[in-house]
Amino acid sequence: MLGLKTKIVALLAALPLPAAGGTMPGIETTATNFINGIQPVVWVLAAVALIINGVMMAVGGEEGRAKAKKALPWTIGGCLLVVGAVQLAEWIVANISF
Repeated sequence: MLGLKTKIVALLAALPLPAAGGTMPGIETTATNFINGIQPVVWVLAAVALIINGVMMAVGGEEGRAKAKKALPWTIGGCLLVVGAVQLAEWIVANISF
């Protein structure tokens, strides 16, 4: 049975590479379109998560308030992670060519 490293090397060796000095046509456009398409969905999901957390804090009683306080840092961290990932992907597309 092949090891994980061998499988990864075989997979990478099978990938098509562009000619020297060339670019992969369309990959930048595809990545940009994907990022621009997913960004509104991410913002809506982030807003919904924050609203649910706020409602839990307002009407959840002591138990709901405790759960909301515990979930708030994770909610904010997740929002920052997703938005940061979108910004990182845009930077990569703008500054790195294959």
